Order: sequence, then C-alpha cells, then structure tokens
Amino acid sequence: MKRTQKRVLGLLGLVLVAAMTIVAAFMPSPTASATTSVTDTIMVRVLDEVPSVEITSPLAGELVSSLNEPITVSYTNTKNYTITVTYVDEDGVEHTETIADVETPDEVGEQSFSFRDMGEEYGYGKYTVKITGEGLDGSAIEDTIQFEYVAVTADATVDEDNGVVNVDLGYDADDDGIDEDNKVAKIEINVYDENGNLVSGISPIVVDAPTKHVEIPFDEYGLPSGDYTITVQPYNARGQELYRMITLKVRYDELLVPSTADTGGLFKNLNISQTDYLVTGLLVFGVVGIGGAIFISRRGKSSSRRRK
Repeated sequence: MKRTQKRVLGLLGLVLVAAMTIVAAFMPSPTASATTSVTDTIMVRVLDEVPSVEITSPLAGELVSSLNEPITVSYTNTKNYTITVTYVDEDGVEHTETIADVETPDEVGEQSFSFRDMGEEYGYGKYTVKITGEGLDGSAIEDTIQFEYVAVTADATVDEDNGVVNVDLGYDADDDGIDEDNKVAKIEINVYDENGNLVSGISPIVVDAPTKHVEIPFDEYGLPSGDYTITVQPYNARGQELYRMITLKVRYDELLVPSTADTGGLFKNLNISQTDYLVTGLLVFGVVGIGGAIFISRRGKSSSRRRK
C-alpha cells in the first residue's frame, strides 16, 4: 500500500514538473521584455522632437506700450516660417503685412523681430500675429496670438506697511518716432470705492510726463477697508484722450496698516503707539507692585519672628 502511494506521488510530481516546464516555455523571455521597454523609450523621445513654432512675446492678450517691444519666436525642428501681422482699423478694415520670411539656420532656436514699423504706421489698437511654417519632416506648423498696443500700461500694488497704493506706469514719453498727437503728455488717475463712487478726497491725481510712479496714501486719507478701482487715462499735449483707459483693482485693508502715531520724546522714533506705551506701563507697574508686596510680606514675617 505504501509503495502504491509513493508511486502515485511520484507520478504527480512528474506531471507537475512537466506542466511548469510547458508554462515556462510559453512565457516571454526577460530579453524580449527589455526590448519592448527600450522601444517605448525611443518613441517618447521622437514625440519630443515634433516640429513646433511658438510666439513667446508678446503674450496673448498682453498690453504693450512701447514700439520697441519685439515679436519673439522660438522653434524646434523647423525648416522655415513666415510672420504676418494684422491690424483692424476703426472701420473694420484689415491691414495685413508680412514682417519676416525666415529660413531657420538651426533645428532649435529663438529669433526676435521688430514691431516698430507697423506700430508707427497704424498706431494704437489690437494686432494679431500669425506664424506659418514647415517642419523638417514636411509637416505644416503654425501659432497665433493677439496683443494690444496702448498709450499707457499700469500696475497697482498695496504696501501694507504704510497704507500706500503704488501705481507704476509704462509708456514712451520721449520716443521721437511717436506722432505728437499719439504721445503721452499727461495722465489722470481716479479712485473709486466698491460702490463705484468717486473718492473725491483723492481724485483726480494728474501727473505730467515723464512721471512713471505715483503713490496714493490711502491711510492718510482715512479710507475704510474695501475693494477699490483705479482708472488711468492718458492725454496728449492737446488734452485729447489717448487709447485707452486702464482699469485696475486693489484690495485695501486698513487693519493691516500699523499705527504710526507720534508718542513724542524718547519713543518718537521707535514707532511705538500710545496704546503700546500704556499697556507696557501697566505691565511694569504690576510686576513692581507684586514684587513690593512680596518684599513687605516677608519683612513682616521676619519681624514677627524676632519679637517672639
């Protein structure tokens, strides 16, 4: 009986080994797996080399206030490309010009081209830049953006350390290539509260060219916390409005502005408010008072011991 069991177990073992051998024969070898992995890596690298062309400046939707702003193009695996610029006038008529027709010297690179000639000819407004080209593999490539040429650009930031709103302006006041009727001579700045009401205590602020930085002391005017709108309107020497008004949004929080009340005397230059001074005095008085009470209590106990 035991011999029979041993024979059966031996036969089952041989069957199991044979089955494992057959399965192993049909499994992919490690070499084949590695080959597949290498092939996938090569495919990813090829995708990275797809021909492309991109307008990197100006950015899409950007406001530009200088005729010297270049049109910059970056390309990859490109044989050639053409740049056209389109301007639409007040009557809706399109004016398209080719400003560059390029044979690229390298597979990868970046080139810049002047916008000045077209800007001087047509003036302020919206411009569309389009690039069409051919990749090294013969494929068609293109990119398109639109930007706006304006008389003035502006940016506003709030300095929470002193409650001042800083307005920085960008424009070409001294550029001889700009027609006098399109040249900025004066800028008017107005401030509106969150309800759209003009803050008359501040507005209007009028500055002459070439001023490019204006400080608006919200804290000094005692303005409450809230959302404010700042408008920036340029004018030429004739007092005519130029294209176009810029609108800025700022959030002012009076609680974030530290108090700079004059405490006088030694503390005048330390920027310590009267409240700070009072609280500090009370703390010092409390410490000294508690210390004195403890000292008197101990002396009283000592005297009692001597009498005994």
